[in-house]
Amino acid sequence: MMSTTRDLVLRPTLVVPADTTGAAGDAWRADVAGSSGALFCEAVLGLRPDTYEAAFTRVVFPGGHAGARVRRGQAISLAESQPAGHVFLLVGQYVRRAFRVDGLDVPSIQPLVCQHGIHTAVLLPHPSVKNRSLELAKAAVACQRILRDVLPHIPFDETNQENP
Repeated sequence: MMSTTRDLVLRPTLVVPADTTGAAGDAWRADVAGSSGALFCEAVLGLRPDTYEAAFTRVVFPGGHAGARVRRGQAISLAESQPAGHVFLLVGQYVRRAFRVDGLDVPSIQPLVCQHGIHTAVLLPHPSVKNRSLELAKAAVACQRILRDVLPHIPFDETNQENP
């Protein structure tokens, strides 16, 4: 099925950090076993891989090797490229810092102000080993509740509904 321009504008943008192993292209794909994308898709969002891949426009931000100025510049460019009211899902500390919403509660919804309007930023945890020890399952419930309010057309928690 071909995406229309309207679909591309309405599709939320999932902004994720580059994988430190250098597998940036595959690290956030849901169909790569053991990847950040597979864990994020199932454990945090509760989506099937095909739903995850179709639901978002994914943007991979550079990791720690790139300077904060580079990431900030990319955040500004990305925010300015979208019409007011666009939804951004910001995953991980590097990404949140670039958008200047770091230090706020995760998960949460925050306004993201740019020159031509206000966007919605949904701050989400990174599915790293460090965060998994913080009871990712509890965080997932909160993430899915917030995401269902912001993006009601995406069936968050569909994997739990299939396997009661």
